[in-house]
Amino acid sequence: MPFLIIILIVVVCIIIYNSYTSAQNKKQREVTIGRRKNFVSSKFPNARIIVNNGNYLFFMDDSKQEFGVDTTGNTYSYSGLHSINVYDDAISFNHDDVSYQGIHIGKSAFPDKKSVPLDTNSISMIASAMFPILRNNLHNKLKNCGITPTHEYVNRGEIWGCDIYSKMYYSTHAYFQIHDFSKLLNVTMQDVRNNSDWKCNYIITILTKGEDGWDDDELDIYIDDKTTLNNLLSMFKGIKDRQNSYDIIDGQKNFDMMEGHDFEHFCAKLLENNGYEKVNVTQGSGDQGIDIIAYRDGIKYGIQCKCYSSDIGNKAVQEVFAGKTFYECHIGVVLTNQYFTKSAIELAKKNGILLWDRSKLLSMVDNSFSE
Repeated sequence: MPFLIIILIVVVCIIIYNSYTSAQNKKQREVTIGRRKNFVSSKFPNARIIVNNGNYLFFMDDSKQEFGVDTTGNTYSYSGLHSINVYDDAISFNHDDVSYQGIHIGKSAFPDKKSVPLDTNSISMIASAMFPILRNNLHNKLKNCGITPTHEYVNRGEIWGCDIYSKMYYSTHAYFQIHDFSKLLNVTMQDVRNNSDWKCNYIITILTKGEDGWDDDELDIYIDDKTTLNNLLSMFKGIKDRQNSYDIIDGQKNFDMMEGHDFEHFCAKLLENNGYEKVNVTQGSGDQGIDIIAYRDGIKYGIQCKCYSSDIGNKAVQEVFAGKTFYECHIGVVLTNQYFTKSAIELAKKNGILLWDRSKLLSMVDNSFSE
C-alpha cells in the first residue's frame, strides 16, 4: 500500500509539473508573440502579420513592398522573390538578396537542426499571401522575354508553364528558369504511392540539355495529386511532340520556295500533326499521280502535292483521279500552296476529288500548334 501511495504522489507531481511548465511555456510564447508584434509594428506600421506563433514570424508590408521571415530581423523585397517551395511542415523562399539556399521556415527546411514544424494552417496562410507576388514577378519576367503563357500549372508552390507559340517553357523551381523546347531531352514518371520512402505520390523526372556545354540537368518534380500529374505530363508531351515540328511554323514563310520533293515531306509532316496516320511519301517518279498516302478514321487518302507559283489547272485533278484508282484510295486530294482555276474546281466536283488550297494549307499549319 505505501508503495502505491508513493507512485500516486509521483504521478500527481508529474501532472502538476507538466501543467506548470505548459502554462509557463504558453506565457513565454505570448510574451514572445507580443514582443515580435511590437517590433514589427514599430518598423512597419502597415504590416500584416500572417503568422506569429512564438516559433516563427511572417509578415508582409504592401506599402514598403517587403516581407520578413528570418529570426535576425532581415526583411526582403517583394520584387526579389523568385520561388516558393511548400513542404509538409515547412515553406521556403528563394530571393535575390540571399544565397541559393534562400529563406526557410519549418522543420523540413532544416533537417539537420532542431527546428520546430510549421503547422498546415500557417503554411497555407503564408503560401496564399505570397503566391500572387511570385506569379506577378514571374509574369513580368515572361513579358520582358516576349513569352505569353498558353499553359500554366501550380505544384507545391512552384509554377510550371509554357508558350507553345514562342516554343518556350518555364518554371519557378529554385529560381526563374526559362528554356526553349529543344532543351527538353526526356520526361519520365514514377508512381511511388506504395513507397513509404517518398513523401509524395508521383515523381516526374525531366532531363534538360545543359547550358553552354555543361552536363545535362536532371530535375525531379514531386506531385501529390493525379490532376496535377496529368496536366504536367500533358504539357511536357505537347512540348516533345512539337520538337518534331520545328520546321513547320517557319516553313509557313518558306514553303513557296521549296523544291517538289521537299514540299511533299513538308505536307506529310503537316498531315501527321493534323491527326492523319500511316503517312507515307511515295517513290517520286512513277508515283502514278499520288505523292502521299495517309489514313484517317479508317479512310485511305491519296494526295498529290503541288508547289507552284500560279493556280492549279485540270491536269492535277486528272492525275489524282487516276492515282486514286491505282492505289485503291477512298478519297483523292490535290494539296497546293496556291489556288485552283475555275475549270479545275468544276472537274474536281464532277469526279469527287478534294481540292485543298493555300487557305487549307495555312489552316493545317495553325492546327499543328493549337490544342
